[in-house]
Amino acid sequence: MIREKKTEFNWPAGHYLVFLMGCALQDTLGKEKWKRKPEAVTWEQVYALSKHCGVEGISYFGVKKLEEQEGKKADLPADPLMKAWKQEADQICYRTLCFDEERNAILKEMEAQGLSYLPLKGIRLAEHYPHPGMRLMADNDILYGFIEPGLDGGYQIAGADESSRDRSVLSAQKVMREIMNQKGYKTENLKGNHDVYLKKPFYNFEMHRMLMGEGQPNYEYYKNPWKRAIQDTANPYAYFFSDEDEYLYLLAHAFKHFYHGGCGIRFLADLYVFQKSKGDSLDRRYLTQELRKMGMEDFEAKMSQLSIAALEGKLLNRKEAELLRELLGCGTYGTIRTHVEKKLERLSDSDNSFKHAKWRYIWKRIVPEKEFCKNYFPFFYRHRYLMPVLFLYRVGKGVIQHPKKLWAECKILMETGRKEK
Repeated sequence: MIREKKTEFNWPAGHYLVFLMGCALQDTLGKEKWKRKPEAVTWEQVYALSKHCGVEGISYFGVKKLEEQEGKKADLPADPLMKAWKQEADQICYRTLCFDEERNAILKEMEAQGLSYLPLKGIRLAEHYPHPGMRLMADNDILYGFIEPGLDGGYQIAGADESSRDRSVLSAQKVMREIMNQKGYKTENLKGNHDVYLKKPFYNFEMHRMLMGEGQPNYEYYKNPWKRAIQDTANPYAYFFSDEDEYLYLLAHAFKHFYHGGCGIRFLADLYVFQKSKGDSLDRRYLTQELRKMGMEDFEAKMSQLSIAALEGKLLNRKEAELLRELLGCGTYGTIRTHVEKKLERLSDSDNSFKHAKWRYIWKRIVPEKEFCKNYFPFFYRHRYLMPVLFLYRVGKGVIQHPKKLWAECKILMETGRKEK
């Protein structure tokens, strides 16, 4: 375990925020005692935490549920804050509609160029929420590529061997970039397992060539990202996952964030609405089998149980309360502090020396691992003798471009220590 200096966390505000989310996702208001906000909690604290966690839309509908079912008895935010909260929810709904229209136009261009696609994550998850505007999507994630039937069933990236499939990926990336540039998008990133394209006022598309990068949890499971895809009978370029595989990817994506830098309470809401929508029809035997392969049986069990207990206002045991508190402190997809803590824990577990773990952490930040180089610095990966140049480049880039982030990371590293047992 780790001891470090934390900013003060308002647990009652976090608990009340989760109550509001539960109100929004259920027909009833939940626990009677939480219908009135605790006196120690201000609406400003709840609203700020909802933005930090990316659940302002869900929580706003929870406040509206209080207003609808409690009437004049309801303890509601004052008009200026209530108006700002409503504007956030309206903006989420507006963004969703704009993204839908923009995405459909992009997909048509992809079809014209022979590119196949499979919408991911929030695009599909938003469909399970009770109302439009609940599920914030900062970006749209889409798996894409030139696809053909796989030799062992399912589908695969086109190509007779690994080398030709690599060329197919690069060809697809070039076509995808041309499509996005013609539509006015700025190319933000072409490294790692996805490409990032941005356009004002808020469009952000992450076009995935793979589902997991090398070195990430479940990379081998998703090495062929199209293996479990199902082709749409009405459109040869459109693919989707079965409900079971969509659920597994929801868990795998959250697990990746939880493993590296933490994941937030929005994941609990995603898990909850998916289970409520599809839970009874899921093939549990298949899920158990695949979760075991992925090493996520315990993760799924804990998160599934917590999502129901927390959002339905049930009494949490000590471990559930600790896990919920961790998720509340992680924002949407983790923080720098959580990332540092978790990496130190992994390094410490491997050599049983926390002091050595800190030095190994610093070394790994300066000297990237092979998988990282292959994904983000392919030139240096192919020319290992030039690695000293990359070391100097990374240090210089951190000092010049991200001095505040680098200093924050150094402070966290200095503050963090192992708890005495």
